[in-house]
Amino acid sequence: MTASYLLSSSFLPVVFLWVHSQLDRAHKVLFAGRWDFDKLRDHWGALLEHVRTIRGAVVGAYAAIVLAIILLLGPRLGQELFPNLGANQFRLRFDAPTGTRAEDTERLVAGVLDQIGKTAGPENVAITLGYVGTQGPSYPINTVFLWTSGPHEAVINVALRPEAHVDVSALEENLRETLPWQFHGSAFSFEPGDLVSEIMNFGAPTPVEVAVTGPDLSASRAYSDRLRNEMAKIAGLRDLKYELPLDYPSVDVKVDRELAGASLLVTAMTPTGPLERCSGGKHQATTRSAAAAFRLSAGGGV
Repeated sequence: MTASYLLSSSFLPVVFLWVHSQLDRAHKVLFAGRWDFDKLRDHWGALLEHVRTIRGAVVGAYAAIVLAIILLLGPRLGQELFPNLGANQFRLRFDAPTGTRAEDTERLVAGVLDQIGKTAGPENVAITLGYVGTQGPSYPINTVFLWTSGPHEAVINVALRPEAHVDVSALEENLRETLPWQFHGSAFSFEPGDLVSEIMNFGAPTPVEVAVTGPDLSASRAYSDRLRNEMAKIAGLRDLKYELPLDYPSVDVKVDRELAGASLLVTAMTPTGPLERCSGGKHQATTRSAAAAFRLSAGGGV
């Protein structure tokens, strides 16, 4: 143990320095004339030493370069939450006046397609695909991927020719201005139409969705209207709309509680019981007596 300590303190350092000097000399002879990282490191160190003496000029040059990058490249950076990836496809959701029949909505959609062709150029439209109305119960369509709120709504997919080089964003802005004037009472909203944009948007049709809930529908709607008016003042928002129609045609049913109660009382007092009275031909008589309890109200309801 004592010998190891003495050798490590005296002999080994001397041998290490001698071997290292021999290897350094052999390395210089072997790699003479070739690129050497040590030379690069020496030059870089000398450059840093020189730069250290002109700190003020270096800081000024750095600030000028950063300011130039911000002024030149800053306005070119995208500001959209769901940026347009340069695709030549888009999706248009068309809402006719609430309660419009599917046949009438189909005719309106044909007019919308004609206007899209005129705006983009008939030769620039490759293909269009649309769906009008609600999804039939026998159709294998998942409403998560294709949602319509009624026969008045339609979804239109439009694909432009790649060689046309049509700016989809500019085309959408043009259609936002022209379509409402030609189809009064209708609403239009644009959604991602290509697969890449849908994936980038995480499957959401819009980047912002606001939900208003409350125990009173009229109060919730009044608040929603005020909120929508305030959001319409934001220049960056487009296609503000309600996802579900709030003024869908409905039937107001007025029930005469005395007639309805008398009809139910007669049925309950039968000796055979209500279940047997509702079977066979006796079910029709019970149905007629229940129907007589409904009357036409002054407001036009049933």
